[in-house]
Amino acid sequence: MNKRLGINVLLIAFLCGLALIVWLKPGQQQETAIKLTNIDPSAIHTISIQRKNANNIVMSLDGDQWKITSPIQAPALPSKVERLLKISQINVTTEYPLESQSLEKFNLIRPNIKVSFNNTMLSIGNTEPVQHRRYVANTTSLFLVDDTFTHHLSAPISQYIDTRLFSDDIQITELKTPTLHLRRQPDNTWQTHPVNSLEPLSADAVQTLLDEWRFARAIKVNTKESSHNKPNVVVTLNNGSQYIFTLTKTPNGVTLTPTDNQLNYHFSAEKYKSMTELKSLPDA
Repeated sequence: MNKRLGINVLLIAFLCGLALIVWLKPGQQQETAIKLTNIDPSAIHTISIQRKNANNIVMSLDGDQWKITSPIQAPALPSKVERLLKISQINVTTEYPLESQSLEKFNLIRPNIKVSFNNTMLSIGNTEPVQHRRYVANTTSLFLVDDTFTHHLSAPISQYIDTRLFSDDIQITELKTPTLHLRRQPDNTWQTHPVNSLEPLSADAVQTLLDEWRFARAIKVNTKESSHNKPNVVVTLNNGSQYIFTLTKTPNGVTLTPTDNQLNYHFSAEKYKSMTELKSLPDA
C-alpha cells in the first residue's frame, strides 16, 4: 500500500513538473488581442459616420480641436469624440473571414451605420441572438464584438456639438450685454460704462462674473434658425477678437446665437442671471 502511494505521489509530481515546463516554455507569449482597427487613435484625423435614418456626420481634427464639418459647421464635443475614437480600439471576441453570404445574412450589404476612421471603414451589422454581440465588418474580415457603442453612432447631431460657448482658455477684456458693460482699463482695473462709481470694481467680483462666461455650458445646443434680432452681446478678448451673439428670451430662459453660425445655446434664466449680475464692491 505504501509502495503504491509512493508511486502515485511520484507520478503526480512528474505531471505537475511537465505542466510547469510547458507553461514556462521560452518564447511563448500570450496572444495579442485583436482590435477592430490597427490605427493608433492619436493618428486619426477624420471620423465619418454614414447613417440610414439620420444625417451623416463628418468630423475633422483642426490643430488640437475637433470640429464638425458636415452637415453643419460646429465645434465637436470632446467627450463624444473620445468615445468615438475608442470604437476603433474595441477588442474583438471572434474573427471570421468575410464571405459574401455573411454580408446579406448579417445586414452588412446596406448596413444602417458605417463609420470610417481616416480611410478605414467599418460596417455595423445586426446582433447575434445568444449573447447579443454585434457583427462588424471591414473589407476582409467579419468580427463579433460586445455591443456597447452603437448608441454613440446613432445619436442626434445635437449630441455631437460642444455645449461650451468658448472652447479655449480665453481672457476677456470687455463684456457688453443689454444690462451690463464692463471694460478692463490700461492699469488692469475694471470699470462699468457708463461709469457709475468713483471706486474701482472688486477684482474678485469681476473675475467671478467673467468665469461664468469663460466656462459657460449650455443646457442644450440645437441648429434651429434663430430670429432676426440684432446682435446685442459682445465678448472681447485680449487679442482683440470678438464673439458676438444675439440674445433671445425664451419661456424657460435665454438663447445665445453666435452671428457666425446658426447654433442656439440655451441657458436657464438663473444661469444667465449669474452671467450678467455684478456686485460693485471695492477691493478690500
